[in-house]
Parts: sequence; structure tokens; C-alpha cells
Amino acid sequence: MLVGCSSTPAPVVKTVTVSKPVYVLPPSNMMATGCPLRPFNGTTNLDLHRYTLQLITDIKICNQEFLRLRQWRQSVERGASQAQPRN
Repeated sequence: MLVGCSSTPAPVVKTVTVSKPVYVLPPSNMMATGCPLRPFNGTTNLDLHRYTLQLITDIKICNQEFLRLRQWRQSVERGASQAQPRN
């Protein structure tokens, strides 16, 4: 018997990493319209007027953010559905 001789080579272990894009989208319930509004804490008509102006500004900003979020989500969904797997 020969020591150190073998007819089968030792197995070679190779690690293979496959890069594949993963699209993470905001949850659908986040896409529903609606903005959190601050409560009214005033006591005068002037306070109410200022509060109303602030609400209008907040709603405009919120609507712009939702619009951008929806556009981004749609562009990602279109891109993911049009992606072709590589061989």
C-alpha cells in the first residue's frame, strides 16, 4: 500500500456570487393619499387663519411628495417588468 497516493483528486470548493438587482418599493398602503395634519391649538380668528394657511402649504407639499413617490414607483415597476434576464 502506498501512502499519500490517491486516485481521486480532492474536491475543489468555489464560491460563486451572482449579482441581481432587487427592487424595493414602498408598501402599497403608503401610497394611499392622505397627509398627517397637525392639530389646531389656537384661540383666535387670527390663529385659525394662520393655521389654515399652514394647512394649505402642508397639503401642497404632501401632494408633491406623493406624486414624486408614485412616479418613482411606476418607473421602477416598468423597468423591472422590462428587464431581460441575461444568460
